[in-house]
Amino acid sequence: MGASDTPLEDKQVTVAYGSDLVNINFINFSCNCKEVAQLWTDNLLKMAYNLMALNSPATVFLEKAHTKVQLLTDRDGRIPVKNVLKMFAQHKD
Repeated sequence: MGASDTPLEDKQVTVAYGSDLVNINFINFSCNCKEVAQLWTDNLLKMAYNLMALNSPATVFLEKAHTKVQLLTDRDGRIPVKNVLKMFAQHKD
């Protein structure tokens, strides 16, 4: 992938995410060159450490929850109650 003089590890970006520290998932992105991987990494870190995005008003978080619920509709376009409960429940049951 890309120039063979650069190791593949230098052209990859790995994103780790999860709901807690035990259940972690990984996504690997492979780029054509080392510079593109560095650009992606820099921009991802800017988004991750953006204090303005982390301290958004409550309406932004409600809009995100609304979008997520809309994506979980069934074939008839209805939103199952269990999906809403999973999203807003405080316990993991």
